[in-house]
Amino acid sequence: MAVFPAEWLIYRADDFASFQLAPLADTGMTVQTLMLLKPDCSPSAHFRVCIAGRDHVTAHFTLAKVLANAPPNLAGTILTYSAPIASISPPLNATSTAWVDLEALLRDRSVLPGQGADQTKVLKLLIAYLGSLDKSKQGEGASLRWAITGSAALGGLQLELQALPSAAKLLTKNNLKGDNAVSVVISTTQLHAELFDGVSHAGPVPMFFANDRRAARAALNDDPDEVYDAIKAVNSKFLYPEHLTLQEAVAYLQAPKARAAKGTKVFTTMATGSQATGAASGTSYDAGSSKRARLTHKSRATMRTQVKL
Repeated sequence: MAVFPAEWLIYRADDFASFQLAPLADTGMTVQTLMLLKPDCSPSAHFRVCIAGRDHVTAHFTLAKVLANAPPNLAGTILTYSAPIASISPPLNATSTAWVDLEALLRDRSVLPGQGADQTKVLKLLIAYLGSLDKSKQGEGASLRWAITGSAALGGLQLELQALPSAAKLLTKNNLKGDNAVSVVISTTQLHAELFDGVSHAGPVPMFFANDRRAARAALNDDPDEVYDAIKAVNSKFLYPEHLTLQEAVAYLQAPKARAAKGTKVFTTMATGSQATGAASGTSYDAGSSKRARLTHKSRATMRTQVKL
């Protein structure tokens, strides 16, 4: 684990939008936060969450897991969702992707039923049935999305496949489309990340992107208070989401007004007041004081990365 302030990795601002981590076979699925600096090298509000480790992520589930009142002849159908890594990394300033209709995923064959001679026949039946539903009503149809969330069991972060029993076009209100939204959890995949120690700071250690990398390093070192707050703001986006059963989700969506979800923050420091103490290294960082101790800290392990141009 890293101690704040860390040995920051800084890359070109031009690469921020297209930067991809190289797959690291020895660590499984990896997640990294990328933070963009302003032209004056101060932190901006813009961040990305980048995932690497495999070409695709695969999840298996039955139709009855995501579709309320699924017909008996189709309810037990096992569906396989195979998604390219590039398609499940959240958009700018988010930790979850947009909701996508299950019908659309079946049509483009991102989701497929089973295998064998009957696959095409079952696929057509599923598309026809979903197409016959009244998509103007909440609780009809099904939508899926990917989200990077906290893992209470494993610690750290995980990739969730989430569902809601509704057409995606109805999931457009802030309480439904935002990162802090209720969901039915379909599958989880552990994600590896370099994290702060939870004392001097908490959450993933970011990579920074700047127009002038040398000036950026000087700015980050000169004003650790601002950097501390910017990282805290980004890492506060990672949540333990509120999960519902499928029937609870139907009732939630059919209520006159969708209440705010009860997601809670994953990362908080153990410090009290403004004092953050780096117990692991025997050093301290006062996040609120203009007098800062000169810290010694461990060098970050070199992360193999690649830039997708």
